[in-house]
Amino acid sequence: MQTTLSGGGDTANALTLLNLIPSLYELQGEQLDEFTDYKDLLLTQLGWKYQGKTIFDLDTTDIVLLDYYANNTAGEASYMAKNILSFAYNRYYCDCLNLYDSLDYKSARLPNNRSAYDEVINISASPNPASIWVAFTYTLLSIYSTGSIQVTDVNGRLVATFEVNGKQGQQLWDTRSVGSGLYVYTLNSSRFSSSGKVVVK
Repeated sequence: MQTTLSGGGDTANALTLLNLIPSLYELQGEQLDEFTDYKDLLLTQLGWKYQGKTIFDLDTTDIVLLDYYANNTAGEASYMAKNILSFAYNRYYCDCLNLYDSLDYKSARLPNNRSAYDEVINISASPNPASIWVAFTYTLLSIYSTGSIQVTDVNGRLVATFEVNGKQGQQLWDTRSVGSGLYVYTLNSSRFSSSGKVVVK
């Protein structure tokens, strides 16, 4: 039985061609990274299609994954994720000035892989790669802020959630109970979020 997309055509051949693009166009460095992000998000959408999901049927882990692509990638993957979240989930994005930028930089534009709130809410993970534990270091809006850190695997499955509070802090994650691989972590607080990737060995 041949696997086909809803619009017709052979999915297997399309995926083979997709995998050939980096070598055909000799992609390297940032271009290769952008293409890899685009390909990963495309495959994720194909997975949703096979599960019978539309963009309106996404669960929390799917939305966290899209949020990661929207805020932490560049090029087509970022635009695709932002468009889905804007259209289906009323989340809006712009290349706005950072809240702390001076008026002298009024005409400046942020790179498309940065959120306007990168300096307000952020999170990092160390060590990376990790083997036994990961320390998430986070910054929220104020000392009265609350938020949550969600960790998902590359398939978007939620593997850990932590409630956090205060302006700054650190949250430990014991990784001995999860398999090795790449994980996406996202800090959510109010309407803002910040994400990153961590490798568990």
